[in-house]
Amino acid sequence: MRTFAQFWTLSIARFSFSGVAVFIMTLMPKFASGDVITFVNQSGPNLAPFVSETEGQFTVAATTGFWEQGQVFGNPVPSIILGPLLSPVPGSITITSAAGLFTWSGLDFSSNNGSTAYDITGFFGIAQRFDETGTFTSSGPVFHFNTLLGTDSGLGIDRLVISLAPLSGTTSANLDNIVVNAAVPEPGNRLLLAIGLVALICYRKLLTDAR
Repeated sequence: MRTFAQFWTLSIARFSFSGVAVFIMTLMPKFASGDVITFVNQSGPNLAPFVSETEGQFTVAATTGFWEQGQVFGNPVPSIILGPLLSPVPGSITITSAAGLFTWSGLDFSSNNGSTAYDITGFFGIAQRFDETGTFTSSGPVFHFNTLLGTDSGLGIDRLVISLAPLSGTTSANLDNIVVNAAVPEPGNRLLLAIGLVALICYRKLLTDAR
């Protein structure tokens, strides 16, 4: 039979461990699983307006500019097009995840009859985590897709903004196969996990000693 002191010690241990677990859970972000956004849910017709797409836990939304569905050209079909066709204007899309943090590692593009400037920005809350800029070179005269690999694929974000600005001669720009993945816990989160593991070990030892 446990003494009052043993019962009191065991109760405090249980309360302390529960408090540590809850504390860790509130600080730990949720992590999304991997996916490739292919715009497969767009039903056309070709050049119909693109508004948004949800695939799995990820949502892509047209936020600025004029976006269209590409039902005759993709990698494979469909894709989305920065339009209007033949006279495109600057535009952006935003990607979020219902499950929490994610990373971005690449996308396929085709810049048709001219080049297109891009600005790809990752955010965590209101903080900017990375900003990658450059130019999609022309895919003409035979249109085809190229792959852009991200250089900050290890940084967890909760919002990705892809902005495009067509340059002289560009008649359209297509995007496809946007690769997003589960975020890997960063060092601070690993420390929290370690603290939780130590607390669990101490709790189990205290349970054993109190019996």
